[in-house]
Amino acid sequence: MSKYSNIKEYMCSEYYNQLHAAIKPLVIKDKDDFDDKGGKIVFVELDDISVSGVTFDVGDNDEIIIRVSVDACVNVRIRDRGDEDIDPQNRTYNVFCSAILKDGLQNFKIISSTEYNERQYDKDKSLSQDLVPYMYEDDVEKHAEDLIKNYEFDPVTYKVRKKSVK
Repeated sequence: MSKYSNIKEYMCSEYYNQLHAAIKPLVIKDKDDFDDKGGKIVFVELDDISVSGVTFDVGDNDEIIIRVSVDACVNVRIRDRGDEDIDPQNRTYNVFCSAILKDGLQNFKIISSTEYNERQYDKDKSLSQDLVPYMYEDDVEKHAEDLIKNYEFDPVTYKVRKKSVK
């Protein structure tokens, strides 16, 4: 049985410290963007993170580009009329990494991190968490026709093989 049940679990467990460190400066930089609940934000502190999504793009020289969506719990200390209170708030960030996929992830590097932005994700060029290209429902029939046109089932070997060009 494998140690991790999915890629999100793996990324969070194996790269937690690197992901945390990549997001921390963003949290501090965006201090004034948190909800101040009508008071004054004294400081913000990145508490805990969890990985909410992972997608892949094909990079150069056998590299893959990994987009890790990270949910962050941020403790926001707010001062209101002399009283201070800590208000936990949540934010989502993207951490972009590169690695070579060979016997696990090799040469793992964090490239950049940003506040979550859905537009930074291009489904047409991305691979799923299972490293499979996405397929739109509208395109399923076209892909099936291409498969039938280019491949055939061999009843002797019970295998699918590419049709020979005649």
